Formats: sequence, structure tokens, C-alpha cells
Amino acid sequence: MSAEVPLVRNSGSGPRYDDAPGAEGIELFSADGLPVSGDVTEQLVLRDAGTEVNEVPGAGPNQAPRQPTPNAGPSAEGDIGPVDDEFAYPAPREVLRVMITPEPPGAPTN
Repeated sequence: MSAEVPLVRNSGSGPRYDDAPGAEGIELFSADGLPVSGDVTEQLVLRDAGTEVNEVPGAGPNQAPRQPTPNAGPSAEGDIGPVDDEFAYPAPREVLRVMITPEPPGAPTN
């Protein structure tokens, strides 16, 4: 079993990107059926949401708070996929850490 839960990377002044598992997702159970635990950060990739044309991160005129209205920037009309543009971004492991801690069987859930 695997999961794909996007973690949105957006400081409010840049393009919309998601740090998310690769195409295969994150395995939640080992081949033996045991729950996975620990740091899974290395399984994340930075993906572009494909909503608007990418601009210089933190400086583009069509990024909040400089954008005059939501969706005012040119549409990228793209698909969600790995970031592939001329700008530099920190690797997911440089800005976040994702840990999996399984609950014991029978533990209450929220």
C-alpha cells in the first residue's frame, strides 16, 4: 500500500509547487506487511502545480502579494509534474522532513 499526500510549498510570494511522493507514492507497508516507520523525506520530489507560468521565485509580478487579483498571471495550462524550468529551488530535504510513525494496533484514531 502506498500514499500520495501533497505538501504545498508556497510562502505566499511565489509559484505554487507541491512536495509530493514520486509517481510510485510512498510505501506504507514493507513486503512482509509490516508498517513502515521513519524518515521518508528522500522519497519526495518537487512538482509544479501547472496553474500559472513560472516566474522568478519570490519576485515575479504575478505572485502574491504583488498579484493584483487571484489567477491574474498567464495560465500555464499545464499538468502537475516535476518542476522543469530555469529557476533554482532547494531540494525537498532542505526545507522539510517527513516522518512516518505507525500507531499501535487498536490505538484510537482522531
